[in-house]
Amino acid sequence: DVSVFTQAVKVKAGQNAIFKMQFVGQDPIKVQWYREGEELLNDTNVRVEKCTSQSRLLLSRCQRKDTGEIKIKLKNEHGVTEAISQLTVLDKPSPPLGPAETTESSATCVEFRWRPPKDDGGSPVSHYVMERQQVGRNTWKKMGVIPGVPTYRDTDVDHGRKYCYRIWAVTAEGTSEMMETDEMQAGTLAFPGPPAPPVVVSAFDDCINLAWEAPSNRGGSRILGYILEKRKKGSNLWSTINAADDLIKGLGVISTTSPDNGCSTTTLICHIVLSLTGVSEKKCAVKDVVAGIEYEFRVTAVNLSGPGECSSPSEFVFARDPKKPPGKVIGLKTSETSYTHFVLTWTKPEEKPGIQDEARGYFIDIRQADSIEWSRCNTSPLITTSFSVKGLKPMDMYWVRVTASNDGGDGPAEEMDKYIIAMPRPVRPKFTNHKMKSFMVVKAGNSVRITLHFEASPLPVIMWLKDNVPVTKRVTISNSDSSSQLLIPSSERSDSGIYSILLKNLAGQETFSLEVRVTERFVTSTPARKDRDLQCPPVFVVPLKLHNVPKGYECYMSCAVTGNPKPRITWYRNHISLNTDTNYYISNTCGVCSLLILQVGPKDMGEYTIMAENTLGRAESATVLNVKGENMQPIQFHRQISPNHPDDNSFTSPNRVKMLTSAQLKQEKRLKVKM
Repeated sequence: DVSVFTQAVKVKAGQNAIFKMQFVGQDPIKVQWYREGEELLNDTNVRVEKCTSQSRLLLSRCQRKDTGEIKIKLKNEHGVTEAISQLTVLDKPSPPLGPAETTESSATCVEFRWRPPKDDGGSPVSHYVMERQQVGRNTWKKMGVIPGVPTYRDTDVDHGRKYCYRIWAVTAEGTSEMMETDEMQAGTLAFPGPPAPPVVVSAFDDCINLAWEAPSNRGGSRILGYILEKRKKGSNLWSTINAADDLIKGLGVISTTSPDNGCSTTTLICHIVLSLTGVSEKKCAVKDVVAGIEYEFRVTAVNLSGPGECSSPSEFVFARDPKKPPGKVIGLKTSETSYTHFVLTWTKPEEKPGIQDEARGYFIDIRQADSIEWSRCNTSPLITTSFSVKGLKPMDMYWVRVTASNDGGDGPAEEMDKYIIAMPRPVRPKFTNHKMKSFMVVKAGNSVRITLHFEASPLPVIMWLKDNVPVTKRVTISNSDSSSQLLIPSSERSDSGIYSILLKNLAGQETFSLEVRVTERFVTSTPARKDRDLQCPPVFVVPLKLHNVPKGYECYMSCAVTGNPKPRITWYRNHISLNTDTNYYISNTCGVCSLLILQVGPKDMGEYTIMAENTLGRAESATVLNVKGENMQPIQFHRQISPNHPDDNSFTSPNRVKMLTSAQLKQEKRLKVKM
């Protein structure tokens, strides 16, 4: 049961810990045990057992360091599963952490604090046990039980005496090793803590003005003054700007005592007089500087006990006259945009001596078009002249400005003259299919599926048309970010036509047209067998169709012809045979005759005729190919064909079918011979 396994296991140090897990699955199953991510293998204190449906982990003589996450991992060819539990080994705590810090020292008490044990042994510290020793004696005095807070205030002290303390942490699992404090003297004054780092107020060639804050810890007495130090950049030597001289006056004996141990004690009162030179306020004008040199400063507070801990160093500052703010940045523009970020680039401002100095950094601000408040993108000055603004809302509009800055302050901001839209750079729609057919023949009842891939930014508006009219609801359109598909599940003859797709976005538009021809289903029937003559002259059961094709696209002409014996097929363009022309791809498969032109050009315009001929007769089918483009006029025909005179060559329709019997064929040949 996983819920049982995941419950934490607690054992005492030296005891054994057992983890069991039952499982089911297809063999072979690989079982692995881990502790804190490290695999456990059979060892002196580790034993892994496995049977068909169960695995057990035995950890013997556990130690505190064995505490951690226990994980079992099961794996077979179908997958991997894991379960995690927690092992806690209980032991006595580690010693309290020192050194002890004196928080108060007076003639009547010593108060100090320490840190809890680094490792509580798995159980919280209930209390501390403490002993005290007066320095110079060999005996330790028990101070009793102290609550779990790591502080103690000892009021049973003698003025001027020094004491040491031993501290033990106690938990439910036992008592830790002891921690011994340093000597603490009752009645001593504490030194002040460090002030805040000095702040440069202003800088000139011959003077640097500083200010700082008083320390939060004054050491139990008032601050008498401060010691200020300076250091040149690159040097390890701190030099004092003002000195503090310690003078001891009024030394005298006020009492002498002789305790039981035979050691006499003399009590002295020392009056410490501090003479501070120069700095008693929390500011200073440092005039001992060299123009052009870079300095840093630190400050130390002084109270009745003397100087305390020094502050952290200030920032480096040049001893030089203030700089002029820089001018506006040049050529602010975007180099990259997306739905969530854009990248700004610019050129640093020009330097004009006495008017505007060199820029040392830049700040970038943005605001949304519907807001009046600017938001700063960087908290510290940017050194480079480019910046990526991230975390934008797609398609939102943003105003941008960049401000150059140096030690003299911020210059005027340069703002872009138009807002930026959080979107990729506009890309004109473009079809990406490797091969795009402009003609499709489908049998009625079959599906029509046209899939076109494209790239565009932003996403384009997609529209499908049939013969320049939006497609009906029986046509299913599926669009994605990079493709569009037209689907007619079951086609009909009425679905024949020119299908066009229009892609349009901010960058432009693109169109593509495809002719779909839906033919009737071929129905095969098997009549009763009769012995009869099946020979017949050629007949076009599906004639050629008129073609209007854009320049540069492919054109596919097809028709169907029957005849027995199998007729010989010849293609003509403007009465010139095309059977040997390599620019045209001609095929004849089971009576379906086709002609393919890969890239239609003006030279391909004209009348196309297919002639089928066998010993019983001849048949023709003709059509016209118009190429759509600039300055191209469609071909007009004026000859008329009469259904009563199939050998008449005059017609006006671009599609015609002409059939001759064998007798008419022979008569036509005789006329040609006479001519």
